[in-house]
Amino acid sequence: MYVAITKILNENKNNTIVIVSHATAISYLLKKWCDIEIVDDKLRYSFNGKRLLDGHFNYCETFKLVFDDNNNLINIDNIK
Repeated sequence: MYVAITKILNENKNNTIVIVSHATAISYLLKKWCDIEIVDDKLRYSFNGKRLLDGHFNYCETFKLVFDDNNNLINIDNIK
């Protein structure tokens, strides 16, 4: 999945991109960048000290990922 995201980023420099997927795929991708810990038997995802998700995904979670010009992830927000 990361390879596909990188390809999309390379082909769409300076554009806003929307990617829709299911929770399992998104959680796998977030593991690439996030710190994950288990708290009260639930996974907690954090990026640069900012908590993004506690436990299970809700029906429709929306994450905004911001990359620099070299495709390095610089921010993630969980938009509620």
